[in-house]
Amino acid sequence: MIGLLGAGSLAFSIYYTADSAAQAYFVTPTRIWEFALGALLALLLGATQFTGRWGNLLGWTGLAMILGSAYLYSELTPFPGWTALIPTVGATLLMACGGRDSWTGIHWWFSMRPVTAIGDWSYAIYLWHWPVVIFLPYLLETADLWHVKVALILGVVVVSALSTRFFETPLRRAKILLPTWRTMVAAGVGMALVMALAHYSVERVEQVFTASDLSEDHPCYGYRALANPDQCGDPFEGTQGLTPSAADVAAQPQEPVHPGCQAGADDDGVPECWLGALASEADGTIAVFGDSHATMWLPALDEIARDAGKRLLVLTRSGCTPRAATFVEADDPCGEANLEILDRLSEDDEVETIVIAASQMMGGFEGPDVEVDLPDSEVELTEQGRSVITPIQVWLDAEKEVVVLGEIPRLNLERNATETLPECVALNEDDPAACNDDLEDTWVSERWLTQSQDVFAEAENYHFIPTEDLLCSEEEATCYAVLGGAITYNDNSHVSQNFVRSVTAELAERIEPALQG
Repeated sequence: MIGLLGAGSLAFSIYYTADSAAQAYFVTPTRIWEFALGALLALLLGATQFTGRWGNLLGWTGLAMILGSAYLYSELTPFPGWTALIPTVGATLLMACGGRDSWTGIHWWFSMRPVTAIGDWSYAIYLWHWPVVIFLPYLLETADLWHVKVALILGVVVVSALSTRFFETPLRRAKILLPTWRTMVAAGVGMALVMALAHYSVERVEQVFTASDLSEDHPCYGYRALANPDQCGDPFEGTQGLTPSAADVAAQPQEPVHPGCQAGADDDGVPECWLGALASEADGTIAVFGDSHATMWLPALDEIARDAGKRLLVLTRSGCTPRAATFVEADDPCGEANLEILDRLSEDDEVETIVIAASQMMGGFEGPDVEVDLPDSEVELTEQGRSVITPIQVWLDAEKEVVVLGEIPRLNLERNATETLPECVALNEDDPAACNDDLEDTWVSERWLTQSQDVFAEAENYHFIPTEDLLCSEEEATCYAVLGGAITYNDNSHVSQNFVRSVTAELAERIEPALQG
């Protein structure tokens, strides 16, 4: 039974880690197989061990598997999944195999008092290390320095030794808990207290961050507060509370509004998704072309298309800059799909309007694979820039209405790897302005889509839609983390779903000339 449970858990762990790694790390079913290995070891071997030369070699191999995993695994390693097999099997080998010969025997080393002491404290170390790992980077700016990490590790060991000696051991040996029924009652009461306290704490935090009278329909919610300062007062104060909470906004990247409407970076061909009006009722089609920064506008574009009686053809791809170029020395399903999309939309008479949007960050490609005559302008185009704006010219030549959304600001780039905007807001609940960014600091590239407005200034069917003023004040030269009770980004570079909905009416007004062309 333990073997079957372990095998099933391992299979689920591999599947769920690939599907949703963050959740897979914490949930119990993905970890049962690790305990099952220890249980099988205890059942099959009991107190016996494999010794001798080969047993000792396997023991040292197990230690190497553990240390190798600690050194080689990074935040990019899919874990637990199959990668957890290496340190876990290594631990199993270390327990089951080894020799006791002086100096060469792995179990001779691991029978020394300092090592067995660490074993005695190991469960306490496991418990104490977690709050240190989670909270110290936020409380101590120097937490990433190696000597600080060493001090923290030693501190965890000391605290674990003390809690084992003066709390856990006396508790395990307490006469009052010797009867099994008393142990069960104490455990049940303890778990109930922990769950009640956790639930109460979360509820209190939610109440602090969420105003009961604030919703997405509020006339001063999100962008509407920025657009109507006379009616809404100062939209930057953050006094309205937050809706939704920082935790809910941070979860949005894993919960897309339109699942399956964005192709994967390595998908072959041109996967498509249809939104907007029903085909039987629609008069014409709007196409959306770009990367995840085009996908993030779908809640607004879907509503705009439905109100205009148009179908919405979504041709977006994660991590794929909208361009007319392919990589020179590498496979490039993104570039190949983009070239196919260029031809397809040019030849499709049903497609009247094409919306292009992209991230500021791009790379890996050079000059365009398609030759077009670009207008003369004062913009100094690099090969990469020509590749990005070539699709615009291709579709203008095909007599399409082309809508280009300017690149959105990229907030707090220097903190992007360690802290998202929702996390920053959660840590600065009394002063969300601490998470704001200077407008100029959000420009992290040449922003070719924004510069295209100068290249195509005389093009009749070209429509540039600025986006910076939806999130920033040009007068204050500041981009905001919170506007009208809405956190503006769900990470550091993608506008939150709730904020996109708040800006839909404004976006529709700006796009309307292209739909009337």
